[in-house]
Amino acid sequence: MKESSKRMLSLLLAVILLLLSLYVFGSFVKPALDDVQQMRSLTASSQKFLESQKQAKASFDGLFKNFENATSIQNLLAMALPGKEGITQTIYQIQALAGVSGVAIDNMAIEVSLSDEKRANISLIKGIGKIRVDLRATSSYENLKTFVSAIESNIKLMDIVEARIEPIKGGGSGLTYDLVIETYYQN
Repeated sequence: MKESSKRMLSLLLAVILLLLSLYVFGSFVKPALDDVQQMRSLTASSQKFLESQKQAKASFDGLFKNFENATSIQNLLAMALPGKEGITQTIYQIQALAGVSGVAIDNMAIEVSLSDEKRANISLIKGIGKIRVDLRATSSYENLKTFVSAIESNIKLMDIVEARIEPIKGGGSGLTYDLVIETYYQN
């Protein structure tokens, strides 16, 4: 066999091997590569779904904890707006706040009023009743400010609706004041 024939034969064999390798790549490797791409997209979408489920679980856990705390919130609301008059509790709170503030209560009068809804005997809507406390007290101006601040920040809803302040008669230091405090309850 001649040298040129051998070269032609080896060139032909190289071309055949090249075509055969292209055929193998097209038949086996390319579909496997497509499968890998499909698996990667499936993995990415599964990862996104997992993250969204983790966020939903975290939101649910937070909501569940809020429901567990609902009883303590309900107790706080019951203290702020009790379901009954609680006249003795109201008097005790005012006296305690006055004592802590350094205010001396001289006189106290209580008046309880029912709400209009209760008077009309509508039972579907709970009405709001008021307890009106008229008190006369003496103290310094700083103690009065402390007492008013304590009334405003008390857990039970209390409003100072009237205030009259006068110096102590007879030239003493301090103030005499008349306060009208309203507190509320559900009836």
